[in-house]
Amino acid sequence: YISKKSNMTDEIEIHDLLGKYATDVIGTCAFGLKLGSMTDEDSEFRKYGRQLLKTTYRQLIVTMLGLISPKIPNMLQIQQFLPEVIEFFNSTFKEVITYREINNVNRNDVAQTLMQARKELVLNNDSFPEEKFTEMDIIANAILLFVAGAEPVSDTLAFCFYELALNKPIQDKLRQHIFETREKHGGEFNHNYLANLHYADMVLLETMRKHSGVINLFREATKAY
Repeated sequence: YISKKSNMTDEIEIHDLLGKYATDVIGTCAFGLKLGSMTDEDSEFRKYGRQLLKTTYRQLIVTMLGLISPKIPNMLQIQQFLPEVIEFFNSTFKEVITYREINNVNRNDVAQTLMQARKELVLNNDSFPEEKFTEMDIIANAILLFVAGAEPVSDTLAFCFYELALNKPIQDKLRQHIFETREKHGGEFNHNYLANLHYADMVLLETMRKHSGVINLFREATKAY
């Protein structure tokens, strides 16, 4: 993809490229789908994913009402996102569920975990009322996963590449670290290789320290950085 783009232009919009990459990764890991966002400029997942993250007056109003009282949006039956966006992810996830149930497909991914949660918390009539979930609760978790897994990843990587471009010694050290670590693992791209990329982890952590992905973080640090 990059080779093809570089033959067409001297400039590549890295954030958009990383957004497509992150969309494909989260689509595969979470939903078991091959989205092809890298090659499909009109990818529906990319299109609706952007709409999820696009700030609108609707979202601001619902968020403000939710901060006052989480019950208000529910009482007024106001959704934070556009109905067509919710419907897209709703229908997509239901298609995944239907396909796996009909074909007896069992994958070790988030979609399978959500399907199990649906079975235990939505379809199980023996569970206690306070433990019951609605179908939309499960869909909402799928949407949350997509939002949390796609855009923050592309944002962080874009800032990371920017910082590496400004700090060539660190860029060279990171590249050398990646090559040496991969050589230690016989050139294989596996979990052990990724788990031993300690310097890469440090680079990403420093990137997130300098360029926070959120405006507010409602968490309390328990250890010194």
